[in-house]
Amino acid sequence: MRETKFDTIFDSQKIFRTLLDAFAHPGKVVKISGLRIGPPSGISKASAGVLFTLLDLEVGFAVSTCDKKQSEKIAEYFIINTGSRLKNLESADFILALGELPELERIKKGSLEYPDEGATIVYAVEEVNEPRPFYLRRDTTCQKGRGLSGIDSVRLTLTGPGINGERHLSLKGLKKQEVIKIMEVNKEFPLGIDFVFTDRKDKCFALPRSTRIVEVKEA
Repeated sequence: MRETKFDTIFDSQKIFRTLLDAFAHPGKVVKISGLRIGPPSGISKASAGVLFTLLDLEVGFAVSTCDKKQSEKIAEYFIINTGSRLKNLESADFILALGELPELERIKKGSLEYPDEGATIVYAVEEVNEPRPFYLRRDTTCQKGRGLSGIDSVRLTLTGPGINGERHLSLKGLKKQEVIKIMEVNKEFPLGIDFVFTDRKDKCFALPRSTRIVEVKEA
């Protein structure tokens, strides 16, 4: 379906400025709102808006999901609306990841000569949040590593350029083992993969390859 109400100038510039802010301040939760689009089931407006902004005729993308029919439908949606080319994981410039991404080591990480050729992954999770102060948190008896809804949850501590000291985040819909994979793939900076995490409430944050995850805990 072609999105006739997405303004390729105004909306794209607004999202691009939001992404610049997110990458300049890794881990800062920002919101992409006001988009009048209807993406396929399984992806949020924020995820679609980010890819509408990043994809064009010059780059290729891939969709990572265990549902082949869903993957084909989503790929067609972005081809129609961006003109971008569908590629495999190894050669894609941008990747939409819906759920766990088991083949992270296959994705291109750039070279010492051209580190900017590493891929960017738009990673869809249930929810991203900056943790509330301790005195505002509710006491729960949930199983460690899973929230009240039974969804996998983690807490991250980040350091690096653009972060004053440390920044703390909580994510629902992401396993600790997946975060460890991300830490492993980005341990040889400037080589690595950039990430944009988006949630169902159209919030997102950036995790550039220059950012270090110094601690990950099951929430």
